[in-house]
Amino acid sequence: TEVPAHARTLYLSGCLGIAPDGTTPDSIEAQCELVMSNMNEKPKAAGMTMANLVRMNAFILKQEYVPPFGAVRTKWLNGAKPTMTTVVVSDLAAPGWLIEVDCIAAAV
Repeated sequence: TEVPAHARTLYLSGCLGIAPDGTTPDSIEAQCELVMSNMNEKPKAAGMTMANLVRMNAFILKQEYVPPFGAVRTKWLNGAKPTMTTVVVSDLAAPGWLIEVDCIAAAV
């Protein structure tokens, strides 16, 4: 993905499946939905949307969580196609976290 010259960039890190009340659901599907919902809100403050995403990195606890994340991601991106790297990791920073995502958005 090429970013236009003079584009503003927004870097989002540590996007997690944590609900507004601070709880973390047990299922990967629920955490993926929360990750994408939380990511959907952050670009709005910079006048951007999910369509402005140019790069995503996902850190997932188990290989079998990759397909559920892919399905949820596709739904939320609604046709946007940022470049994507998915890495299966042995652990994340807190117990109960099953996925963490960071991304970059760009807009002129």
